[in-house]
Amino acid sequence: MAAECARWQHYFQEWGPSLLLFARQQTGFLSEAEDIVQEAFIKVWKTYGQSSSITKSLFYAAVRTTAIDHARSISRRKFESTRPSKKEKETWNYLKGIWKFRKEIPYLKKPYSNFQETNRRL
Repeated sequence: MAAECARWQHYFQEWGPSLLLFARQQTGFLSEAEDIVQEAFIKVWKTYGQSSSITKSLFYAAVRTTAIDHARSISRRKFESTRPSKKEKETWNYLKGIWKFRKEIPYLKKPYSNFQETNRRL
């Protein structure tokens, strides 16, 4: 167990800085790059564990795919945040309907007619 831990520490010390630079080139931000390198190490560790066939190129591939997944999740979050919720759509449609027929609705017509002509536009 101790030898295994020492081997992974060696991987991280030897290849970590260059992988971090590569991840930063992919993301543009140091904090995101650190997270991506960490996730990549975890993925490789879970997949290969005690295998002796771990190479530097394997880590680069893991960092690249993790950075791509990260970019996709960011774009998906941006897309989700720009779409209106069901409640917002219902409210908008309701208000649109009221606006369209405001002159035909009696309780809106009376207060609306009390305004001067210049103040009637909303």
